[in-house]
Amino acid sequence: MMDGKKQRKVIPFPNLSERLVDKGLEALKNKQFKEALSLFYEVLELGEERAEIHLGIALCLMELGELEEAKSVCRKMLHEDIGDYFTVLQVYLT
Repeated sequence: MMDGKKQRKVIPFPNLSERLVDKGLEALKNKQFKEALSLFYEVLELGEERAEIHLGIALCLMELGELEEAKSVCRKMLHEDIGDYFTVLQVYLT
């Protein structure tokens, strides 16, 4: 039996996170916010910490009516200097 930790034995395909980001951005563009959000979270689980992922998550959350969560994501981005400050600030203020 495992010691309570989830052990990963899966080796991701090359460029998997890049493909997931592309699919997430495409879903976001097509207003498929739940699908896009799921893809962006999957990329985060792979250890990617790019600004477009966090911004995509914030935009999806906004569109899905999860305003407090979206605000929290934007606040984190502003405090940790993730992404373009003025773009994030604009989303935060929206």
